Amino acid sequence: MAERVLSPDSGDGDVPNNSQIQPVSHPKQNNQLADFRSGTYVVQVPKDQVYRVPNAENALIAEQRRKQSHDRKNKPYCSCCCCAASVIVVVLVLLGLAVGLSFIFLKNKDPKFSVANLIAVNGSNSKAKDLRPDYRLTLKAVNSNKRVGILYKEGGVVSLSFRKQEIAVGKYPTFFHDHKNTTTLNLVLHGSNVALPKEIKDSMKSEKSKVHVLFALKMKLLARTKVWNLKTGNKEFGVDCNVMVDTLAKGTRVLSQECRTKGKH
Repeated sequence: MAERVLSPDSGDGDVPNNSQIQPVSHPKQNNQLADFRSGTYVVQVPKDQVYRVPNAENALIAEQRRKQSHDRKNKPYCSCCCCAASVIVVVLVLLGLAVGLSFIFLKNKDPKFSVANLIAVNGSNSKAKDLRPDYRLTLKAVNSNKRVGILYKEGGVVSLSFRKQEIAVGKYPTFFHDHKNTTTLNLVLHGSNVALPKEIKDSMKSEKSKVHVLFALKMKLLARTKVWNLKTGNKEFGVDCNVMVDTLAKGTRVLSQECRTKGKH
């Protein structure tokens, strides 16, 4: 409540002394206060108008999360690149290995053979007409390859002929012929069921006067080439030799020989 202050000079005698001045009320403001009620209110503020400064710890955590999110976005791309690079490297290595092995296998040398000795045994003193002696054959096999070994398989056949007539046959042994290696083989060829030529009989029985005999030796060999632990498919070697001996009796000696080897895949 406000009091009215009278001026001493005021000449207004119509106003009583005990009059009071009432405050002026504002209807609009009173209505607003009347409408406000207590309760829970949700105040929404636009996100772009929120400003705050986080402390150092919260700022560090936020930065780490931001980096992790960025790394996750880039990780699939990096993984794809790494996988693609790995596949390319593996393919190139396999291609190089295949080319190298193909070169080694295709350029390998065929084995070489030579006859060291040939002698007839059994029945040398027999007078039977159906004489069928066995023949002891000493071979030298040479594998001159630097890296390729040769695995001889079962089924190899060796035959001895005189004037295009087969007189003995035998089996070639199964063994692994290592690279840069020379192996001596002792074979036994069993006489075939054919009439023995007169020249062979004479060469077997002659001790003083030696009778030279020319033979044809043929071999059909089944093998596989091998480099380290890698093996190729089956391969066939055909060997043809012309061998002349001074006698088929004791003390025989090879006078001349010529052997040729031809490999077939």
